[in-house]
Amino acid sequence: MVLRDENEDLMNEFLTNGGQSIPKLIQVENNEVTSDWGPRPTLPTKLVTDFKKEHGQLTSEFKNELYWYFKY
Repeated sequence: MVLRDENEDLMNEFLTNGGQSIPKLIQVENNEVTSDWGPRPTLPTKLVTDFKKEHGQLTSEFKNELYWYFKY
């Protein structure tokens, strides 16, 4: 495990939509990245992207509505 703020070069290789989102899981085998997983599953990511496109930024109401996905 590495800390994001202490490994900026590595983190910049795995940006999520241009940002250093967390958590980020990067699987390394024999000094090669074999897989990586982002901070948000595909469906919520699309919902966030679509909302930002339509409204410019996320609202607290939208964040509360999105929370359902992570409760279960």
